[in-house]
Parts: sequence; structure tokens; C-alpha cells
Amino acid sequence: MKVMHSSTAKVVLVFADEGEMAPFLRDYMTQNITGIQWVAINAWVKASVFSGREYYPYLGGTIGFSIRIGHISRLGDFLQTVNPKRYPDNVLVRELWESLYGCNPFPSSVTQMPPCSGQESLLEQHSAYMNTSSPRFSYNVYKAVYAIAHSLHNLLLCQPGRGPFQNNSCAQRNNIQPWQVMYNPLFIYHYTLWVKAQPLGFRP
Repeated sequence: MKVMHSSTAKVVLVFADEGEMAPFLRDYMTQNITGIQWVAINAWVKASVFSGREYYPYLGGTIGFSIRIGHISRLGDFLQTVNPKRYPDNVLVRELWESLYGCNPFPSSVTQMPPCSGQESLLEQHSAYMNTSSPRFSYNVYKAVYAIAHSLHNLLLCQPGRGPFQNNSCAQRNNIQPWQVMYNPLFIYHYTLWVKAQPLGFRP
């Protein structure tokens, strides 16, 4: 806060979430600092807690950047199938069970947690893990993976003399370079056009 008092900067870019921003703003408002143009990221700019009238003199005119929400069809159905019995060697599933239920799904592993009963179900457990109503980061990661998969697929099916590179050449199938994946016109097409126009379906 001392820096804001002494600084001549009038534009403040904030990377923070709602929980971090709330106490800062309370202190900021008691100092009665005005004339700041806020530039915010999605984490707090849409928070309803900051929509009250008391915030308007300080946050009015804030510019916010948001990540596009997308729907990943069948993702929720897939998540409901995740359990230690189906994926016994998956470390992430073990960590998820330990976090949600406080038990160890694999008693043979070294841990201080009690063993799980085997009756735990994600259908009955309310958690952020099962919330697929508004995926932002995960949707963009999914689009990126989808585009890369398509690009690799087309590079592997490339016919000599009809490739996307110099002299219509193809990439070496056993030595595909990262730049070739991104250079591939089909990668650009899938990522910028097709992905934006078509709904993506989740296939486990």
C-alpha cells in the first residue's frame, strides 16, 4: 500500500484470485486512494463480492480479461467412472481418493492414511473435481490437445510429394519436430477455425 501511495503509476495490473484481492481492497478503500485504472484477470474481475455499490468508486471502469467458457461433452460421464479399481496404477487417482476421502485406496502403498472401504463414489462426493459446468482452463487445454492430436495424425499419414513442408515433403515419422506440428496448416486450421466452430466431444 505504501508503494501505491508513493507511485505515480495510474494503471495497475492485478494477478490474484478473489480470496487474495478482498483483503487488499479493504485496505485500499480505507486509504481512500482513487484515480487508479485496474486491469484484472478472470479470477477476480467477475466475483460477485466486488459488485456492491461501495466498490464502484474504486473499481468502476476496471478492464477485465476472461477465458472463454466451453462445454466438453461427456466429460462429466467420464469423470464418474474414475475409481481406483479401474485405474489401479494411476498415481493421480490415488491422490484424488486420499484428498476427497482421507483414505488410501491401495493398502499396499506406504501411507499413514487408513484403507478405503471400496464403497466410495464420486457420484456422492461434492467437490470441484466434479464441477464441469464452466470449464475454462481445462477447455482450452482440451482444445490444444485435440489440435495437436489431429496435427500428429495428419503428419503420420502424410504422402511424399504432397506434404506441407518445403518441396511438398513430409516429416520423418520417427523424428517429428515440435515446429512441424505447429507449422502444419491443419494444426492452425483445427486450432483457430474448426475448434471454435464445432463442439468437442470427450472420448475416454
